[in-house]
Amino acid sequence: MPVGAFADPAPGLPEADGHVAVGDGLVPLVLAADCLPVALAGDGGVAMIHCGWRGLAAGIVGNGVEAAEARAATIGPGIGPCCYEVGETVLAAFEALGPGLASGRMLDLREVARRQLRQAGVEEIEVCELCTSCHPELFFSHRRDGEPTGRQAGLAWRD
Repeated sequence: MPVGAFADPAPGLPEADGHVAVGDGLVPLVLAADCLPVALAGDGGVAMIHCGWRGLAAGIVGNGVEAAEARAATIGPGIGPCCYEVGETVLAAFEALGPGLASGRMLDLREVARRQLRQAGVEEIEVCELCTSCHPELFFSHRRDGEPTGRQAGLAWRD
């Protein structure tokens, strides 16, 4: 398949930044290339949510936690505060979470997600601190590579 050409596995299926599986045998998946893949697990099922700044600002974490009745979460690799420079609009979207989310214009998306998970009642949180932009040998990065670039997949399932 040529670069930039992608298969459409389910024509007509709407795009979504999160998937919840409530039964066995289903594996929610998200693709990311700097945004955070966040796995959620709880009594209501498992979920994968794609957490870029827009989704985080729109409440995807709280929605995902509620849908999965999540008690545990894992924040996967994403762009780190070392490489994620943003504008005032993005910084302002997270002011209510308190200080310490940014150093100047360098936003810490992982800390945003961590605080939102705690606000939603999730206490067991694992975090991968690897920056996708700093590790070209391990990860694709939209900020580093531009378009087109590949994606990492985040998956969650019940044992």
